[in-house]
Amino acid sequence: MKMRFLNTNESFINLRVVVSLLAVLALVFSTAFTAHAQVITASVRGAVSDEQGAAIAGADVSITNQDTGYTRSMKSGADGEFNFPDLPLGMYRLHVTHSGFKAETETGIVLHVADSLVINTKLKVGAVSESVTVEASPIAVETTNGELTGLVQASQVAELPLNGRNFMQLVTLMPGVAAGEAYSVNNKGLKGGSNLSVSGSASNANQWLVDGADNNDTGSQRTILIYPSTESIEEFKIERSSYGPEFGGMSGATVNLVTKSGKNDFHGSVFYSGRNDKLNAFDPILKSGCPTCGKNKFRGNDYGYTFGGPIKKDKVFFFWSEEWNKRIEGLARSGHVPTAGERVGDFSAIAACPGNSGGFNNAGFPNAGLKDPNPADGSAFGLAPIMPGPWCQLSSRRTGPHRRHSC
Repeated sequence: MKMRFLNTNESFINLRVVVSLLAVLALVFSTAFTAHAQVITASVRGAVSDEQGAAIAGADVSITNQDTGYTRSMKSGADGEFNFPDLPLGMYRLHVTHSGFKAETETGIVLHVADSLVINTKLKVGAVSESVTVEASPIAVETTNGELTGLVQASQVAELPLNGRNFMQLVTLMPGVAAGEAYSVNNKGLKGGSNLSVSGSASNANQWLVDGADNNDTGSQRTILIYPSTESIEEFKIERSSYGPEFGGMSGATVNLVTKSGKNDFHGSVFYSGRNDKLNAFDPILKSGCPTCGKNKFRGNDYGYTFGGPIKKDKVFFFWSEEWNKRIEGLARSGHVPTAGERVGDFSAIAACPGNSGGFNNAGFPNAGLKDPNPADGSAFGLAPIMPGPWCQLSSRRTGPHRRHSC
């Protein structure tokens, strides 16, 4: 048996290698989670100053989610600055205190996905026991970045009519969005199509995210993998142009969707949406050519439920959503089958159809009957005479793609 003992230097080198590998892994994982958080969260930053504009260092600054009780706190820096990154979406309350000044509270701060708000606070001289409460006002103009975005909130998803209960239809309401040739909101999965051109980009160059995860069908890039239930959508933002590097990977737009989460109160819903062809009118074009044909068959039943609430109040929450989509579809098609007489060149039955003022009957044949095409005389088909030569021109009335050869 052979044994080998490591000396002190070798042990130190091996330990350093292991520590280095662990540090690299920790850096990789922390970077991945940070990038993920930047996509589905928001941030609030600002500065604390007195009424004359002088920075106040060491102020106690806290921010609290009014729905879940989630709270973060810190002290303002040397220049009075504070920063709260990676905040979950929702409505917040900002509270600032410092000795010798009245406490300042700003309520109604609404954070949407990928927001980066700047809220500067001015403290007034007074006792800490005194407080000033300010209601936050919506930001009319974005001054912290140059990105062009559009936001669709849960209330719009729930209340606006959607054909097929597909959230993609709301993306077309944004400026600069045009539907591509294969765009489809009536179908989902492989039958659907997310072909949207945004700000002139290619229709398959968009990035679709659900809670920060890539939702693109890699390969075709023209469909998405999952279609979240409209009842489960908190909001989604369309990053149309000039967005930040956290939305890399595509040359087009980024549709960033965030689903709902539980809150301190229990909430749930049950829903049903149905369509039935028995409530539809007959297709007039189909009915005129085929009186005995029925309607295009369509039976659609969408139903499901949602439920969410706290597991531990102010700490842990849950949200569950489930939906079923059932479809029965069928298309009524018609076609002309030549009669026995027409197969041997007898079109007398069609030629006897009632005529109209245009010189042709309802089947598209001349009222005066058919004539053999004479290369020197195009009047047989309503055409001007042409020079002798091969006959290569037919009347559009006779060969039109939608002409029916029946009375």
